[in-house]
Amino acid sequence: MTEIDIGGLFVPPLLICALLALPLTSVCGNLLQRLGFYRLVWHRHLFNTALYTLLVALCWWLPSWLAPLTH
Repeated sequence: MTEIDIGGLFVPPLLICALLALPLTSVCGNLLQRLGFYRLVWHRHLFNTALYTLLVALCWWLPSWLAPLTH
């Protein structure tokens, strides 16, 4: 992936993925809280950091996974 031009400002795609993963992490965290999942988690903040990292990676690799399906 190359840099994305937003109004003359070149933004790295990883930054876009990181910003996109923030609200997704919040939504997933709220859902896990309502389901009572955090009772099973030893260290909630560490788990949330790992969840955020996984969502950033998913956002980064998802376009490359979907690219062969669009051709």
